[in-house]
Formats: sequence, C-alpha cells, structure tokens
Amino acid sequence: MSQLKIVRKLDKWGGWFYRGPEIRATIILWQLTHGFNLVELDNYLEESGWESSAAKANRELLLKRRAQALAAHKAGQHELVVAWLSFLSLAMRAGKRMEFLIPAAKLGKKFSAGRKVNSVGPVRAFIRKYLKQNPKAKAGEVWNALKDAQVKGARVQDSYWSAKYIQRDDGSRMTPKQFSNMVSEERGVQGLKRKPRG
Repeated sequence: MSQLKIVRKLDKWGGWFYRGPEIRATIILWQLTHGFNLVELDNYLEESGWESSAAKANRELLLKRRAQALAAHKAGQHELVVAWLSFLSLAMRAGKRMEFLIPAAKLGKKFSAGRKVNSVGPVRAFIRKYLKQNPKAKAGEVWNALKDAQVKGARVQDSYWSAKYIQRDDGSRMTPKQFSNMVSEERGVQGLKRKPRG
C-alpha cells in the first residue's frame, strides 16, 4: 500500500474511518499535542480543484510531506514531525487563501493609488456644479449651499462658537479664504465673471 494515498472510508455515522490503530492514534495525538488536524488535511487533499499541472505537483508534494510526517512519527523523530506539521499547516492555509483570492483577482481591476486623471475632490466638484446652476453666486452663498448639502467627503464646520472650516476625509482642513479662492478659480475655469461691486 502506497503512503502517498489516503486510505480511509466513511463509517455508518458519517465519520472517516482510517485503517490501522496506529494511524487513528496518530490523528488523536497530533490533534492534542500539536493542534494539527490530519482529517482536515486529508479532506483538503481530496477536494476538487487540483486539475492544473501546478496544482497536481503541489498536491503530490503535500502527499509526500504527509507521508514523511507519518514516517517521522513512527520513527520517533518528534522535531521532524513538528517541522512537517508546521509546513503542512501553512501550506493548507495558503492554498485555501489562494482558492479564494485567485478567482477574485481574475475579476478585479488593477489598483492605482490616488484619483483618476482630471478628477477633482468633493468640494471642487460641488463648487463646479453649483456655479453651473447659479453663475452669479458669491462665495458665501456657495459656502452655505455646501453646508446645507452635506457632501460626502467634506463636512462644513460653521457655528457661532467654533472656527469656520471644511473638514475633509483625509483629515485636512480648508479655511473660508481657501474656499473663496477655489470658487474664484472655478469661475475662471468656467469663464464666468461676477459683476463688480458698486
């Protein structure tokens, strides 16, 4: 009988029955002393999804390491048993993680940090939109509209007791002077002119 094969069958209660009392004792001993579940490893190795050549080679390697751990246990080489069980545990955890991540990676898009080219933040986007609808609005009117709109990504702090500013999601603050300058910039971008005072 090859040690690279998992020899077990389901009993009448639905549990796995391994041939030989020494393997059953080993399963219990490893679970108690090392926290390693051999039945879980065997379930993992008998699951589907080992079709590709790389996966088949990986499965063969894990089966060899399983056989080596059992042989080391039989020979009384406890340090080697611990090493192989650590390897098998980490390999199983990594394999399960890859099973989850690879399909998600095939569907996903490449991540690029920062904003897209020519995109603007929430405050500037609100100013643009508001000035398109109300081209003659002053900076104070735009400020009040922003405060009432509760734009996601920018919280207006404007009360009698505290200073006036816009709190951004990144933690930075924009003063009313900076806001007024941004409104002026957007007027220039849109080609709007405010009527002179007087």
